[in-house]
Amino acid sequence: MSLIKGIEAFLYRYIVGVEIEGCKELSFKHQKILLTLQDTLTSNYNEFATCDTSPIRYIRYNSPLNRSIELAEIAFWEDSDMKKEIHAKVINDLVPLHPANSIDKINDKDILSFFESRDTTCHLLFDLGKEVSVKKILLCPRNDDNYIWPGDEYELFYNDGINGWLSLGKQKARERVLHYDVPSNALFWLRNLTKGKEEQVFFCHDGVQYFVTDLP
Repeated sequence: MSLIKGIEAFLYRYIVGVEIEGCKELSFKHQKILLTLQDTLTSNYNEFATCDTSPIRYIRYNSPLNRSIELAEIAFWEDSDMKKEIHAKVINDLVPLHPANSIDKINDKDILSFFESRDTTCHLLFDLGKEVSVKKILLCPRNDDNYIWPGDEYELFYNDGINGWLSLGKQKARERVLHYDVPSNALFWLRNLTKGKEEQVFFCHDGVQYFVTDLP
C-alpha cells in the first residue's frame, strides 16, 4: 500500500533507528544485538530473523534517538517457524501519551491498536521468564491495516477503456500477497470486500507497483 509522503514520514519516524537487544542479565552488561531497523518497512506485518540466537532472558526495545515509542505489535518466537511464541512480560513502567493507547496494546493481537509513550528516548524492557533462544521477532508499526490480510476476500479490476472496470476475479487471501494473471500496460484497482474502503488505482512497471501517490 502506498502512502502520501508526509504520512509515510510521520508513521516511520518511530521505526527508523530502533534497536532491539537481548541479555542474560537485567543490567544488560553483556547485551547482544537482536535486530536493528535502519530503513522504512515495506509492510505493516514484519517477521525478522534475529542477528544473535544466544540464550537470553531479557529484551530491551530502544526507541530512535529523541523519539517516543509508537508500536502496534511486538512478539518473540524461539523457533524459525513461529510455532513457539515466547511469553514476554513488560517490566518497566512507561506512561502512554493517551490512556487509550496503553502498554497492553503491543501484544493484544489487534494490528489496529497501538501503544504510544509519553517520553522520548525511552525503552521497553521485557522479561522472558527464563533463558531462551529468540530466533524470530514480529514487529508491526502503527498502521491503518491497508495491506493484504489472510482471510480477507479481495477482487482485482483493470480498466478496459470504454468498457470500464473489468474484474480479474475474487480471491480469499491465504498469505500476505495475492497472485493474479494480469494484462500488461493496464491500470488496476484492488478492492477489499471484507473490510475497508481506502483504495487507490495503480499500475506496474518493471515489476514495481506504483500508486497515484508515488507519482511526482
